[in-house]
Amino acid sequence: MSDIAMIEDTVRRMLADGLTAPVLEASEQGKWAGALWERLEKEGLTQPAASAEGGAGEGLETEAAVLRAAAGAALPLPLAETAIAGWILGQHGLDVPAGPLTVASFTPRETLTLEAGHVSGRLEGVAWGRDAAAIVAVAGGKLALLDRKSAAITHGANLASEPRDALEFSKAPPLAIGGAADAEALLCRCAAVRALQLAEAAGRVLEIAVEYAGQRKQFGKAIGGFQAIQHQLAAAASEVASARVAAQQAYLALAARRNMLFACAVAKARANDAAGAVARIGHQVHGAIGFTREYQLHRYTRRIQSWRGEYGASAYWNRRLGELALGAKERSLWSIVTSGI
Repeated sequence: MSDIAMIEDTVRRMLADGLTAPVLEASEQGKWAGALWERLEKEGLTQPAASAEGGAGEGLETEAAVLRAAAGAALPLPLAETAIAGWILGQHGLDVPAGPLTVASFTPRETLTLEAGHVSGRLEGVAWGRDAAAIVAVAGGKLALLDRKSAAITHGANLASEPRDALEFSKAPPLAIGGAADAEALLCRCAAVRALQLAEAAGRVLEIAVEYAGQRKQFGKAIGGFQAIQHQLAAAASEVASARVAAQQAYLALAARRNMLFACAVAKARANDAAGAVARIGHQVHGAIGFTREYQLHRYTRRIQSWRGEYGASAYWNRRLGELALGAKERSLWSIVTSGI
């Protein structure tokens, strides 16, 4: 077993032990899983890319392993957001504060201003905004680390009951200000992470559906023996495989610092569509039981439906891919598809 596989397996076992039924139920009610977060911090798993010793490539590979394990467990904590925030701060030469972190959505709708060293404006749909110690955002074209305590917070939540809050800043002193920030590049970084999470959540839906199809009997035999169910599961397996490959290619592009926009756009668009299809098939295979609160399927399908719209829906990324292709007039479409832009 490789080192990366061992890391992923270790995190999976840790989360399986920590995500007990009471913890999961409490998280649905908005309670912070503090004991589990402290354990993740103690093990150095909240900043996986920074903790690796082999450079950017190994750091991102470690991050991917940790986040796959977290998504596969439907972890109700901002591990992905904290990892992204720490990586961005490190890339801009800023110190990474302790505690849970989060990031803005980096969309054109966000218009934080930076005047006389103070930040004003509103951030919408901030993941785990109420629980984060600090938020990474772009203010006045520069990277800004903002104190959650300096914001007026309006609570919100996505379909998975994960906090998605609005934060209003009024002449707030930032914790740190970095250099010029490319909002689209930051959006790509976040999209790559959501693509990876979507692919892994879809993979868990497929595993649960396959297991259920082998156990549920109808007309005297397991429903997995019926051709119609087999076709659905085969289609779901192909969707999961394509999403995983696309997410992997996005991480490779980030590590190489080449074709990042192209690879991340492909990954998020593909993962959005693939995971949506797998969620639908998973519920079709399960029937009514798949919608019950007591059954585990909804922990993944609700996250899939929420994550698909975050950091760029399919329409946004498909449009960007079209713009990239049309802008490369000297390139053939085939060369773009096979080697990127």
